[in-house]
Amino acid sequence: EDTEVDERAGDIEEKPSLIRRILLFIYKYLHMARWALLVVVLVAFGFTAYRASKLALPNSSDVRLLSSSYEEEQSYEWRLNLLYDTLIKAGGSRGFVVWGLKAADTGNQ
Repeated sequence: EDTEVDERAGDIEEKPSLIRRILLFIYKYLHMARWALLVVVLVAFGFTAYRASKLALPNSSDVRLLSSSYEEEQSYEWRLNLLYDTLIKAGGSRGFVVWGLKAADTGNQ
């Protein structure tokens, strides 16, 4: 009885599901084109590396992405002319002075 069931199970072929057929189709053509795709990727990488090496460095560290016609850029340019912002940029670091206190730790203790 067991051998009859095994023989009948071997004779029946199941049709692969739709997703499996789609994936096998994609795999088949990707597998055939794998070396061409590798060459395309390497050429693209080489081209972009070459172009990146030819880019010039910016003239200043203040790199702006938008043109001055945008409202945010106009605001930035106007803020550059304010005295407060100019003093903040040119002022260096902050120092705090506290009056009326004596240092307790002189290092000799």
